[in-house]
Amino acid sequence: MYGGAIGTAKFWIAAVAAVVAGFIADKIGPAKAVLGGFVMMTAGFLIFAVVPGSPGLLPVLLINVTVVSAAVYGLRGIYFSLLETGGIPIAVTGTATGVISLIGYTPEIFIPTLGGMILDANPGVGGYQNLYILITVLSAIGLAAAFVVYRMVQHTSDATPNEAA
Repeated sequence: MYGGAIGTAKFWIAAVAAVVAGFIADKIGPAKAVLGGFVMMTAGFLIFAVVPGSPGLLPVLLINVTVVSAAVYGLRGIYFSLLETGGIPIAVTGTATGVISLIGYTPEIFIPTLGGMILDANPGVGGYQNLYILITVLSAIGLAAAFVVYRMVQHTSDATPNEAA
């Protein structure tokens, strides 16, 4: 009953989240915005992994779907802005975008199949918990990478004024 409404809402969230994330990235910097998006996404997937599925928790889970969807689609709207922030030369941005896309979208290739295998092997709540633990781990790897990029950008911006002096 709620599946169609949730799916439709995610499409509306995507459009709004990407634009809002762009404004946020303009205000606080793309590296910090990407880091924040990964924190939201990882926390949201962890909530899916540990919160029991009961009808009384439906509002909590709907809010979590909204937050995770906003984080995912917000990240999709801003993560390529890290190319400029990271000082990637314009001559290789196409190659960099291709490599980043290969790495970043790889989970979308295997998660549906792997998710089906996990759910088949572990029917019920346990299967979903295992699936969301896996997704949380993958998201945490992205969070770690975002933190490294954030620190690199922060270190670069801290070093730049000293070099000019």
